[in-house]
Amino acid sequence: MPQAPQQARSRRTLERITNAALAIVAERGAEEATVQDIVRRARSSVGSFYSRFSGKDELMTYLQERIWDDALDRWTQVLGEQEPPPNLSAGIAQVVTALLADREGHRLRRHAFPTSNGDASVDSIRRFRAGVFNLVRNRVRPFEHGIVHPEPTLAIDLGFLAAVGLLDQVDGDALLELEEEALAAELERVYLAYLTGGLGSGTGEGEDPQFADPFDVWT
Repeated sequence: MPQAPQQARSRRTLERITNAALAIVAERGAEEATVQDIVRRARSSVGSFYSRFSGKDELMTYLQERIWDDALDRWTQVLGEQEPPPNLSAGIAQVVTALLADREGHRLRRHAFPTSNGDASVDSIRRFRAGVFNLVRNRVRPFEHGIVHPEPTLAIDLGFLAAVGLLDQVDGDALLELEEEALAAELERVYLAYLTGGLGSGTGEGEDPQFADPFDVWT
């Protein structure tokens, strides 16, 4: 795996090669990318490519590590810019904001790299998933008193995956074209309903318990 080059010219060459590879993978998928196509798009040479990578497989592993690590950085940055949420609904809204901010990257990871390339990329995927779950839990778990599921942390994780799955379905269906604001509202609604059984706002305040039991999806 290439180390960060010391010389500016070498760094630019590596960046051109990786950006060209990412563009081709996004367009046609990893299987269709060839070294010749990549160096042509990068305005580089086959020699420059092989001075940095042993072959296409090593490049694909490097790309996967990069996009997973960049994605976790993006999630951390988006949520780090937001104030601690005042209630469960606001926490879910912040999570959905981060999910939509990573929408294009999610598409690339899901469609262009459906399988991992070696142990290094597996480690990157695990690091990303663990990091995102931790970020999501930190936003939602302070309000677990408003979660009716008997295992709040499990519900937080599964509810998040349900929102991700819904986003995947909407992105793949031409009949479900939604403006981002409307899509965010639906993702928030699905997540909140899963956690609360469809009861109230998730603030944990002002809800009448006499109406809870008949509609509690976890009882």
